[in-house]
Amino acid sequence: MSRVLLMTAFLLACNIELPAFQASQSPAACLNQPPRERPYSRSRLLDVIKNQTPARAEYLIRTCGVGVALTRDLERDLKDTGAHENVIAAVREALNQA
Repeated sequence: MSRVLLMTAFLLACNIELPAFQASQSPAACLNQPPRERPYSRSRLLDVIKNQTPARAEYLIRTCGVGVALTRDLERDLKDTGAHENVIAAVREALNQA
């Protein structure tokens, strides 16, 4: 076997994904809903941040929008949930576009 095949087999066995072989992100489920129903509520927003990678959470927030105001309490909850700065910035930008 060639070195490339051996390395690929090793990476697959270790469950390591190579960026060149990754599929693009799947579309956001909110796109199947009417535009008025797409923005995330507070609880759904926090769930997205808890259950998705930071990159996926940012993508979903930018795609679907946010339906709540960014208060100090919400910003604190976002940080307590572990939201990265780029995710919080996406929330701010989504609110500015609304």
